[in-house]
Amino acid sequence: MILTIFLCTIISVHGATITGKVLDPNGHPVAFTNVMVENSTIGSITNRDGEFKLSHVPAGKQVIKASHISFVTARVTVETPATDVVIKFEQEAVINMDQLVVSATRTPKTLKETPLPVTIIPHQTIEEIQAVTLADVMEQVPGVVLVPNGFTRYSVTLHGLPEEYSLLLVDGQRIYGRHADAKDLAHIPVGMIDHIELVKGPSSVLYGSDAVSGVINVITKTGQSTPYFEYSGSGGNYNRYISRLNIAGKTSAIRNYLAMSYNSSDQMAKGYGFSNYNVRYNGRLNPSKKAEIRMGGGYFSEKTEDMPVTKGHEEGGPYLTDDVYDLNVGYHYRRSDNSFFNLSAYLYNQHRWDNRPGRADRTWDRKHYRLEGIAQFQLKRHELVFGFEGRSEYLDQTQIAGTRDQWLFSLFGQDTWRLSKTLAAVTAARVENYNKWGVVFVPRVGLSWNTTEQLTIRLSGGTSFRAPTLENIYVETYFHPWGGGFWSGGNHDLKAEKGVGANFDIEWIPTPQLVLSTGLFYNKLKDRIASVETGREMNGSPVRMLMNSEEAVSHGVDVQLNWIVMSGWKLGVSYGYIHSEDKATGRPFYLMPYNKAGLNLNWKSRKRGTIFDLRCTYLGTRQTKREILEEAYILDANLEQRIWKSWSFFVAADNLLDEELYPSHYINYGRLYRLGFHFKR
Repeated sequence: MILTIFLCTIISVHGATITGKVLDPNGHPVAFTNVMVENSTIGSITNRDGEFKLSHVPAGKQVIKASHISFVTARVTVETPATDVVIKFEQEAVINMDQLVVSATRTPKTLKETPLPVTIIPHQTIEEIQAVTLADVMEQVPGVVLVPNGFTRYSVTLHGLPEEYSLLLVDGQRIYGRHADAKDLAHIPVGMIDHIELVKGPSSVLYGSDAVSGVINVITKTGQSTPYFEYSGSGGNYNRYISRLNIAGKTSAIRNYLAMSYNSSDQMAKGYGFSNYNVRYNGRLNPSKKAEIRMGGGYFSEKTEDMPVTKGHEEGGPYLTDDVYDLNVGYHYRRSDNSFFNLSAYLYNQHRWDNRPGRADRTWDRKHYRLEGIAQFQLKRHELVFGFEGRSEYLDQTQIAGTRDQWLFSLFGQDTWRLSKTLAAVTAARVENYNKWGVVFVPRVGLSWNTTEQLTIRLSGGTSFRAPTLENIYVETYFHPWGGGFWSGGNHDLKAEKGVGANFDIEWIPTPQLVLSTGLFYNKLKDRIASVETGREMNGSPVRMLMNSEEAVSHGVDVQLNWIVMSGWKLGVSYGYIHSEDKATGRPFYLMPYNKAGLNLNWKSRKRGTIFDLRCTYLGTRQTKREILEEAYILDANLEQRIWKSWSFFVAADNLLDEELYPSHYINYGRLYRLGFHFKR
């Protein structure tokens, strides 16, 4: 009796331990499952054998929840302490509708609850297709078209508008551009990605400038207590080598996750081969049950091989170097399930050196500081969100006299009003003030109707904007040798580009194994910033200046079907029609097809440790300024096989049909293949 009382006292003070295993419907272990004590922050992730351990669990009956993107959430009730607990998923699912997303409303909501349409790409999909960069993941998403931006890299375009009208985020923090100011998807180590949230349609009301056609928010893996180690390596044609290392675990009270990668390639012409290093860290610390401190950062360093010594380029050296680092820290306090406060600070620093032959060296030094606060609370049927953002940017560039800067401050608010059990309305507004050109106001409204348990209709619309960059405003007149040669420069009188858009989406989920979604979209832009001839000449070449002078439109439809045909077999079919028009030329935007379609077949056997993935993407005819490209079929395939315990080997091939995808004199876009291995423990 005394011993029992003593043990109960110890458990009540220090908490109990729960251990167990998570299984799929066929009784095979499921790795990387989130296991949580419901209504608490106590959680763990299953290992390769599906095993988990929960520590410091309060005494008494507890509900243990297991969630995985590929299954319907499972729950069991246990009495603590408990050992050998078995949680078995009963049904496979195309996607777990209990998955939390944050990008649509800036508040955590399940996919089923979110009043605005969100597309989610889980890390399981990223791993199954053996993705090298984020571009590989986005290739088949309806409404998304990849456009090359140099260095074998791609930028993402949404709903027919150029890439500068979509906002790329990592954990809610914006990513800046590199070559031609294009956002570089290679800055994000694939091994660090937990999932990707894609919000299509005007989103400036919550995120500010650039979120005209939508937002891509890459959610990275958070610090975790469960020890984890992963290493992978691969090599392929064009001397492409990739090495990755992921480490996770708890040190003292801090939960950690660290991802590192190395990538090198000679896929470009001689003299343009490159290599890069990428490191990213996330940490979590809970000073109390309701509070959490979040910290993280990353470092990316890239350079090309040394260029040959030539006349006017006697120093030789790499053609290009690029170094980027960022740091972030945040404080999250959750007062209740419907009330929280976030405060976060962010630093971004980039140095880039362009050393190409035939022109003077150019450098870019960019600094970016950001402070943001968000608060949410519930008022009867209204979920209210209020926030502020302060941001300052500094740019020191060869083509700009001195160091230039700009700052902004914004206030935003949102009301999600639950009109009934099946109907919700969203209204939001943002006021943003720039010290260089003034104030902008953007509203948004949305309506979500769950007509039945299986059918959801969402309608949303609003305005958006894209602010002039420091380059747009301050770049001094310089000579651009292409297109016959011209002089071009910035403009201190530029204003924000303005957009208006609307989306209508229908989602039908008759069973967890079948999801059909379709969406209509419309976007219109005015006051687009474009290079306009001034009628003047300099050294016999025309002089151009950036001005707010053009308009553009895009509209179309997205359709996507995902179906678990039978246990282990998944089929995905997608189609998108995109009509985009640059009013200045009367033509579609660069490399924008009218039609895009995708087919994906995936087979996964947990018993055999086998994953096979086959993807086919169709791109209709596309236009550049000089030519029309024929339609193309992109066929990608990969096979991974577990050989022994934690070891697996894979073979991956891209563009098997060896299509000429893009016009280029120095990048090989033909057939690519890789052989590699994974070790996970």
